[in-house]
Amino acid sequence: MAIQETNKWQPGWSKTVLVFGQGENARAVISPIGAHIHEISSEERLVIRGPVSFASKTLKHINEVILPLIDHILNSINQPLKAF
Repeated sequence: MAIQETNKWQPGWSKTVLVFGQGENARAVISPIGAHIHEISSEERLVIRGPVSFASKTLKHINEVILPLIDHILNSINQPLKAF
């Protein structure tokens, strides 16, 4: 079985769970989230667009935990780092 190499990246959509509040007051919503991947052209690796807002704690987590994890996976399969 041959493995086909590709450098094509497709935009993707996934369902995500957003949780608001804590304890008995917590409410959850299932919502689609889209990611568009592009070459890194500036210092900003993560660009948020549209009518959304994230807590600074969430953005910090994405930048300090999620992006380094993605970088590790991409490095392990010899792919260039991307921006989202």
